[in-house]
Amino acid sequence: MSKLWKRLGPWLPGGEAPDDGDAALRALAGVADVRRSLDQAELLAVRTARRHGKSWTEIATMLTISRQSAWERWRELDCDAETPPDERARIGASAAIELAGRIRRRRTVAVPDLVGLTSADALGILTHAGLEAVSATPGIELRDSGDDVRPTVVVRQSPDPGTRIQAASAVKLWLERGDGEAGVRERRRPTTPPRAARAERDERAEEAVG
Repeated sequence: MSKLWKRLGPWLPGGEAPDDGDAALRALAGVADVRRSLDQAELLAVRTARRHGKSWTEIATMLTISRQSAWERWRELDCDAETPPDERARIGASAAIELAGRIRRRRTVAVPDLVGLTSADALGILTHAGLEAVSATPGIELRDSGDDVRPTVVVRQSPDPGTRIQAASAVKLWLERGDGEAGVRERRRPTTPPRAARAERDERAEEAVG
C-alpha cells in the first residue's frame, strides 16, 4: 500500500503530476486499487463498530454523513453480526468484498424524469428517491408562495433522467412560471409543456387524423 500511495503522490493535491497519458492511466488504476482497499477497510471498521455496540449516529458522525445514509448503506451488517465468529472467519474476505460491492451499488440512485412536472411534484419525487432538489432559475423557488397562483413547471433538469448518481446528490431544476391571474412571466429558456398538456395535445392530434 505504501508503494501505491507513493506512486499516486504526484497526482495528489500539492503534487506535480506528469503531462503523460500513460502515466495518467496508471494513476487511475492505482486510484481504483485504493478505492477498493478503502471500501473494504470502511466495511470492516463499520462492522467492528456495530459489533461493539456503537450507534449508527456515532458511525455517521465519523464519516460526515447522515445517520439515515449510514444505516441504508450498512444495515445488512446487523444481520451479519448475528453470525458466529468462527463462521465469519470461514466466510473470509471474498464475502466481505461481495458485500462491499452490494453496498457500493446501493449508494447510487437513478435520476427520475421530472420535465413537465410541477416543482412541488418534482420536489416530492426527488425527496422520496433520496435526492436533493435545487432551483437553477434565479428568482423562482421550488416551493410556490401562497400569493402566486401561477404554477411552477420544470422545463429542464440536470443530470438527465436515468443517470445514476450518489444518494443525497443534488439535481438541478430549471423552472418556469405558467399562466395565471398575475400574467405571464418572461420565459428564460425554451420550455417543455407539462405532461398533461402534452397528452391533451396528442389526443387532439389523433382526433384530427381520425
